[in-house]
Amino acid sequence: MDKKYERILVAVDKSEGSKLVYQRAIRNAVASEAKLAICYVIETVDYGTVISIEPALIDKAKANAMTYLNKIKEEALAEGVKDVEIFLEVGDVKRVIVERIAGKYDPDLIICGDRKLKKIEYLFLGSVSNYIVHRATCDVLVVKRD
Repeated sequence: MDKKYERILVAVDKSEGSKLVYQRAIRNAVASEAKLAICYVIETVDYGTVISIEPALIDKAKANAMTYLNKIKEEALAEGVKDVEIFLEVGDVKRVIVERIAGKYDPDLIICGDRKLKKIEYLFLGSVSNYIVHRATCDVLVVKRD
Protein backbone atom coordinates (compact mmCIF):
# COMPACT_ATOMS: atom_id res chain seq x y z
CA MET A 1 0.00 0.00 0.00
CA ASP A 2 1.53 3.31 -1.11
CA LYS A 3 -0.50 5.72 0.96
CA LYS A 4 -1.18 5.52 4.68
CA TYR A 5 -4.76 6.45 5.32
CA GLU A 6 -5.92 8.00 8.58
CA ARG A 7 -9.71 7.72 8.34
CA ILE A 8 -11.31 4.86 6.42
CA LEU A 9 -15.06 4.58 5.82
CA VAL A 10 -16.45 1.22 4.75
CA ALA A 11 -20.00 0.80 3.46
CA VAL A 12 -21.55 -2.57 4.27
CA ASP A 13 -24.81 -4.37 3.76
CA LYS A 14 -25.88 -7.96 4.30
CA SER A 15 -25.04 -9.16 0.79
CA GLU A 16 -22.74 -12.10 0.12
CA GLY A 17 -19.91 -9.80 -0.95
CA SER A 18 -20.08 -7.54 2.09
CA LYS A 19 -17.82 -9.72 4.22
CA LEU A 20 -15.07 -9.42 1.62
CA VAL A 21 -15.55 -5.64 1.64
CA TYR A 22 -15.30 -5.17 5.40
CA GLN A 23 -12.40 -7.61 5.71
CA ARG A 24 -10.50 -5.54 3.13
CA ALA A 25 -11.32 -2.40 5.12
CA ILE A 26 -10.07 -3.99 8.34
CA ARG A 27 -6.79 -5.05 6.67
CA ASN A 28 -6.31 -1.54 5.27
CA ALA A 29 -7.06 0.08 8.62
CA VAL A 30 -4.59 -2.19 10.43
CA ALA A 31 -1.87 -1.63 7.80
CA SER A 32 -2.33 2.16 7.92
CA GLU A 33 -3.04 2.31 11.66
CA ALA A 34 -6.17 4.20 10.61
CA LYS A 35 -9.46 4.89 12.30
CA LEU A 36 -12.31 2.88 10.79
CA ALA A 37 -15.94 3.87 10.37
CA ILE A 38 -18.42 1.19 9.37
CA CYS A 39 -21.66 2.38 7.81
CA TYR A 40 -24.91 0.67 6.96
CA VAL A 41 -27.75 2.46 5.20
CA ILE A 42 -31.26 1.04 5.24
CA GLU A 43 -32.46 1.65 1.68
CA THR A 44 -35.61 3.64 1.08
CA VAL A 45 -36.31 4.22 -2.60
CA ASP A 46 -39.43 6.13 -3.55
CA TYR A 47 -39.19 6.32 -7.37
CA GLY A 48 -40.69 9.80 -7.23
CA THR A 49 -43.80 8.82 -5.29
CA VAL A 50 -44.70 9.15 -1.66
CA ILE A 51 -44.04 5.95 0.22
CA SER A 52 -44.72 5.51 3.90
CA ILE A 53 -42.73 2.81 5.65
CA GLU A 54 -44.17 1.45 8.86
CA PRO A 55 -42.02 2.77 11.75
CA ALA A 56 -42.00 -0.69 13.37
CA LEU A 57 -40.38 -2.13 10.23
CA ILE A 58 -37.71 0.57 10.26
CA ASP A 59 -37.06 -0.05 13.97
CA LYS A 60 -36.68 -3.79 13.36
CA ALA A 61 -34.35 -3.18 10.40
CA LYS A 62 -32.28 -0.79 12.53
CA ALA A 63 -31.99 -3.34 15.35
CA ASN A 64 -30.88 -6.07 12.92
CA ALA A 65 -28.40 -3.73 11.22
CA MET A 66 -26.96 -2.60 14.56
CA THR A 67 -26.36 -6.23 15.58
CA TYR A 68 -24.55 -6.77 12.27
CA LEU A 69 -22.50 -3.57 12.67
CA ASN A 70 -21.46 -4.47 16.21
CA LYS A 71 -20.30 -7.90 14.99
CA ILE A 72 -18.09 -6.24 12.38
CA LYS A 73 -16.83 -3.72 14.94
CA GLU A 74 -15.82 -6.51 17.31
CA GLU A 75 -14.02 -8.30 14.48
CA ALA A 76 -12.16 -5.09 13.59
CA LEU A 77 -11.10 -4.50 17.19
CA ALA A 78 -9.96 -8.13 17.51
CA GLU A 79 -7.86 -7.74 14.33
CA GLY A 80 -6.08 -4.70 15.78
CA VAL A 81 -8.03 -1.64 14.63
CA LYS A 82 -7.76 0.80 17.52
CA ASP A 83 -10.64 3.18 16.80
CA VAL A 84 -13.93 2.00 15.26
CA GLU A 85 -17.10 4.04 14.77
CA ILE A 86 -20.50 2.89 13.54
CA PHE A 87 -22.95 4.84 11.40
CA LEU A 88 -26.50 3.60 10.82
CA GLU A 89 -28.74 5.71 8.59
CA VAL A 90 -31.96 5.41 6.59
CA GLY A 91 -32.40 6.78 3.07
CA ASP A 92 -31.01 6.65 -0.43
CA VAL A 93 -27.84 4.60 0.09
CA LYS A 94 -25.55 6.38 -2.34
CA ARG A 95 -26.52 9.88 -1.29
CA VAL A 96 -26.47 9.10 2.42
CA ILE A 97 -22.97 7.61 2.20
CA VAL A 98 -21.46 10.50 0.24
CA GLU A 99 -23.41 13.46 1.56
CA ARG A 100 -24.30 12.59 5.14
CA ILE A 101 -21.86 10.01 6.46
CA ALA A 102 -18.71 11.00 4.57
CA GLY A 103 -19.62 14.61 5.30
CA LYS A 104 -19.60 13.91 9.06
CA TYR A 105 -16.67 11.47 9.18
CA ASP A 106 -14.39 13.16 6.61
CA PRO A 107 -12.61 9.98 5.41
CA ASP A 108 -9.53 9.92 3.22
CA LEU A 109 -10.61 6.52 1.84
CA ILE A 110 -14.04 5.02 1.23
CA ILE A 111 -14.28 1.27 0.64
CA CYS A 112 -17.42 -0.19 -0.88
CA GLY A 113 -18.51 -3.22 -2.84
CA ASP A 114 -19.88 -3.84 -6.29
CA ARG A 115 -23.46 -5.12 -5.99
CA LYS A 116 -23.51 -6.77 -9.44
CA LEU A 117 -26.89 -5.32 -10.36
CA LYS A 118 -28.91 -6.65 -13.23
CA LYS A 119 -29.52 -4.15 -16.04
CA ILE A 120 -33.06 -3.33 -14.95
CA GLU A 121 -31.96 -2.83 -11.31
CA TYR A 122 -29.13 -0.57 -12.48
CA LEU A 123 -31.62 1.46 -14.54
CA PHE A 124 -33.87 2.13 -11.54
CA LEU A 125 -31.41 2.12 -8.64
CA GLY A 126 -28.13 3.18 -10.21
CA SER A 127 -24.83 1.97 -8.93
CA VAL A 128 -23.89 2.94 -5.39
CA SER A 129 -20.19 2.38 -6.07
CA ASN A 130 -20.32 4.44 -9.29
CA TYR A 131 -22.02 7.30 -7.46
CA ILE A 132 -19.41 7.20 -4.69
CA VAL A 133 -16.48 7.07 -7.13
CA HIS A 134 -17.74 10.13 -9.00
CA ARG A 135 -18.86 12.26 -6.05
CA ALA A 136 -16.57 11.45 -3.12
CA THR A 137 -13.85 13.95 -2.31
CA CYS A 138 -11.40 11.24 -1.26
CA ASP A 139 -9.94 8.02 -2.63
CA VAL A 140 -12.43 5.21 -3.25
CA LEU A 141 -11.72 1.48 -3.35
CA VAL A 142 -14.40 -0.69 -4.97
CA VAL A 143 -14.04 -4.32 -3.95
CA LYS A 144 -15.18 -6.62 -6.74
CA ARG A 145 -16.69 -10.01 -6.05
CA ASP A 146 -15.29 -13.01 -7.88
